[in-house]
Amino acid sequence: AYATLGNGGKYNKAHTIRRIENMKGEIIYQYIPEQTQVVKESTAATMTQALKYARSNGTPASGRKQVSYDISFGAKTGTSSYSSEEISAYGVSNYAEKDHWMVGYSPEYSIAAWTGLAVEDGPTLYRTGGNSNSNKAVGSYMVAAWMNKFAPAGTDFDFLGSANSGKVGGIGGFEVSNSHDSSTVSWTVPG
Repeated sequence: AYATLGNGGKYNKAHTIRRIENMKGEIIYQYIPEQTQVVKESTAATMTQALKYARSNGTPASGRKQVSYDISFGAKTGTSSYSSEEISAYGVSNYAEKDHWMVGYSPEYSIAAWTGLAVEDGPTLYRTGGNSNSNKAVGSYMVAAWMNKFAPAGTDFDFLGSANSGKVGGIGGFEVSNSHDSSTVSWTVPG
């Protein structure tokens, strides 16, 4: 979904081979993308503005510090928590997370990183204390490393002029708020 937002709302089927050349350097296969507009460009622009803001000011900010400022990308985190029964039964920290996602995208790439515990039995939770809050930054750093390595510097999303302009953070209809360890992006629908 983030790749579609980063592409101005156009969906491209995932592919791994762009081109095949023979030993003479002649192209014998060239992938030709078939794009389908599945999200309005203005919606993709508004969401990208919001996620660029979240990347700069919200939870993924720890990874932001590791990415070249010449690389434009949007990012957001997501989590799932342990139930109060699991916290009591296994002694897991109230701040531990079952799953922590970090998803980011540039005009060229999208990437998702997950940290969590693949095994959630009693002995594992007792031993590790759950997926601790200190693991939260790991996904951000993984995304940052990928972007630094592969995303070209100096590019930006060429469709951002389609975004509505508004008073809050330059994002029309959006209200962005931040607290110590999370960011919230909400929006209102006119009418």
